[in-house]
Amino acid sequence: MRRYLEKHSIDPTPGLFAALACGLLAGTWRSGVVLGTPGGEAWGRMFVAAQVRRWLTGEATAGRADLLAFPEGMPFWPVDPVVQVFQVPLGAWLGEPRGLVAVAAGLLFLAGVGPYALARTAGASRLGALATGLLVQLSTPIHRNLREGILEVAAVGLLALAARACLLALKTPGWRRLLSVGLFVALLAGTSPYYAVYLALGCAFAALCTPGRWRRWLGITLAGALACTLVAGPLVVLEGGEDGRLGSEWRSGGFHPAPSVLLQAEVGEVDGDVSLSAASLASPDPPGPKTMGVRTRPFEHLVHRLPGGMAILLALALGLGVSSGRSWALLSAAFFVTGPGLLLLLRLLGIHIPLEQAPLGRLLDAVPLTSVLGNPSRLVVTFLLPAAVAGGLAASRRWPWVVLLVGVAVADLTITLKPAIVPSFPYLEEPAVLAALHGPTVVFPSGDRPCWNPEVGPKEPAYLASRAGVPIATDYGRGRPPADLPVQVGLSRISGVPIGEHALKGARTLELGPPAPFRCLLVLEDRLPPAGRERLLAWLAAHSDLLARGDRSSAWRIPEGGWTFPALRMEEWQPVKPSTHRPRLWGGPEGGREPA
Repeated sequence: MRRYLEKHSIDPTPGLFAALACGLLAGTWRSGVVLGTPGGEAWGRMFVAAQVRRWLTGEATAGRADLLAFPEGMPFWPVDPVVQVFQVPLGAWLGEPRGLVAVAAGLLFLAGVGPYALARTAGASRLGALATGLLVQLSTPIHRNLREGILEVAAVGLLALAARACLLALKTPGWRRLLSVGLFVALLAGTSPYYAVYLALGCAFAALCTPGRWRRWLGITLAGALACTLVAGPLVVLEGGEDGRLGSEWRSGGFHPAPSVLLQAEVGEVDGDVSLSAASLASPDPPGPKTMGVRTRPFEHLVHRLPGGMAILLALALGLGVSSGRSWALLSAAFFVTGPGLLLLLRLLGIHIPLEQAPLGRLLDAVPLTSVLGNPSRLVVTFLLPAAVAGGLAASRRWPWVVLLVGVAVADLTITLKPAIVPSFPYLEEPAVLAALHGPTVVFPSGDRPCWNPEVGPKEPAYLASRAGVPIATDYGRGRPPADLPVQVGLSRISGVPIGEHALKGARTLELGPPAPFRCLLVLEDRLPPAGRERLLAWLAAHSDLLARGDRSSAWRIPEGGWTFPALRMEEWQPVKPSTHRPRLWGGPEGGREPA
């Protein structure tokens, strides 16, 4: 077999990466389950695919999320249009949950193949390049984000392929090489905008080290800039207004997740990363800032918070020790020192500096896309990839080093993310309940962060709206106070959800008009404490009509004119002062979801 493969120039390594990707995601392919955790981003991924499908079928106007942000609606364009090219047809063919798993498997496959090809182009042997691909494909940050349904981090394979195209254009210039750069940069920017910015930073660092090739770097820069402009153009045009995710109000911190605004007056700002258990929800004293933090042991910052844990640090050290890998190791170290890594090390010495104060953090805060779309703490991949290449170059023709690197990577991954590397959670659609809904609908509990109930994903209501074809008040990414907020607060008090009780205490700081004319209520019954569920259902039976009942949810008709909740004392509420708070760059409720 070996002679046959060598005779026909067949490289079996991609097959290994494909088998590994399928094996790691095998547990998420079962029917009735969704990739990741219930509070993760899988709901948002499936919503985007469903919204794009509505555009293609003529049910909605392209460029608008027609079912969100009722009653105004909102402009919308996916930040990952390249992913949608695959996820939309796969979701229609396999079903949304399995279509999402298929896309994740493809990205995880590229996460091995891309670094492998980059290391080979950089001069590594097949053995060393294999170590590079496995180090990245098995790295902790990729799988930690996959656990939350965050796929753009797994696009590191496209980052590696785009970097390889730049490296080839630098070695042998020509218009075909520049076309290749443009193609791969376009694929990268259409899958993960962050990585396109990080690639530009890496190329800038490399250009400073090779000033004699400035003409070649100029051609690479122009090809990449043109590709990014073409891919990001629709997003900037559609969402650059005041209502968009790139608009001035969002950039200046004018929008807030409604529950956190309500909570500020009494208990201070709620951290969006807090994990509330069902038991804590049922307690009379809900968790607040005093009970959120758990002090991390110092060594965990090094082993579990840095990318790939000890495996990547080992690859970096090995790369610094050999001439072939030293430049890649220095590139990785440069990103490490200027990014969050140094600040994590300072914490070991008791020096606590905000992560956004990192030099690279300040730079990214000035870049429009990276400053407003999600969580740039995924910057860790900028030194994960070059460190893995450095380790692969060092391990070329040294099989004991390959065994050591891969062994440490496997151990780090299994110890950090046990028991399941990429988990899944059960999900049973209830078409009869969704079909009973008609017109504007309230989804309770809301998925708005920091969550009326932590078991509801931030974008789960958006996905349910796309499946049922009904408009809801939840928006996508802006975090402004929704039109159904009075209903949410009232139902929270009736059901005894503690965060609703606390929200009322600070409600006098927020001005709210009468509830919008909603017609239906979708209750996610399995997300409520048992006692609260019974109280709420009893109240609904006396004040509205049951439309449909399922095992996990129910649909109700809201009476004409809506409900009144006298206990809210809405006439006493005052306008909230304009905010000067900017979204946090490295995570938190406005900075985007960051996996633990």
